[in-house]
Amino acid sequence: SKTILLSVAPYGYRLIKKVANAETGVVVDSHIVIDPNEAVVVKQIFSLLGNDGLTLTQIAKRLTEEGVRPRRNKVGIWNSSTLGSLVRNTTYIGTAKYQTSEAVEPKKRFKKVNGPIKNKKTSRKARPIEDWFEIPVPAILDSTEDRELFSRAQEQLLKNASINSRNKKNEYLLGGLIYCECGSARTGEGPQNGRYLYYRCGSRNRNRHTGNKCPYQGINARIADEAVWQKIQTMVSNTDFLKQQYELFRSKQDSGLSRQIE
Repeated sequence: SKTILLSVAPYGYRLIKKVANAETGVVVDSHIVIDPNEAVVVKQIFSLLGNDGLTLTQIAKRLTEEGVRPRRNKVGIWNSSTLGSLVRNTTYIGTAKYQTSEAVEPKKRFKKVNGPIKNKKTSRKARPIEDWFEIPVPAILDSTEDRELFSRAQEQLLKNASINSRNKKNEYLLGGLIYCECGSARTGEGPQNGRYLYYRCGSRNRNRHTGNKCPYQGINARIADEAVWQKIQTMVSNTDFLKQQYELFRSKQDSGLSRQIE
């Protein structure tokens, strides 16, 4: 059987190392337990992303301003890369995944080294999914609503990426606004200086945390944009449709107001 050695606990958890009872001889393997103080911060992070739609940079700024310290950063400042790993970690919904990557020698070294290299395996690559270890762990996001929040957070990551100006080489009308058959948001992607523009599923590459990979192909962005624009033109020129939507909006507004009065 495979032995799993836990060496570190994710933020929100504490590591209980392997111990043996001197009297009974019973061995308790290494495991993690929820840290109640950090768990509150974890739920706050997922809410800021999945409910409020903040970017990772905005969340990092919010936490830093509130004086919430990350576990390892010596100066007490959160950064988006740390948060990116945190919100993608399925440990928080009850499944810890280990050994998803392995150390390998880099194909190209960017830094010249004088003398022999002590550690040649300075890069990492994803391991095959069948070699991953999955361990059931106590979930911080344990309710149905919490698990839905986790899913919304993954979707929001894709939406944030699609509207990030640093990632926009071409203009996409529907980036992050349309969804794939698998349920994930589609984002714009076009090689060769915009010659070919596509909306591709955000789960098209195998996720190193979940192992999921979408089987559906991209759709032509120009065709999709034109089809949606034609549909919008048809809708806004239909007075009956507009009246129906207005009445629906008014009924929701009235319903919300009545709940506040109650």
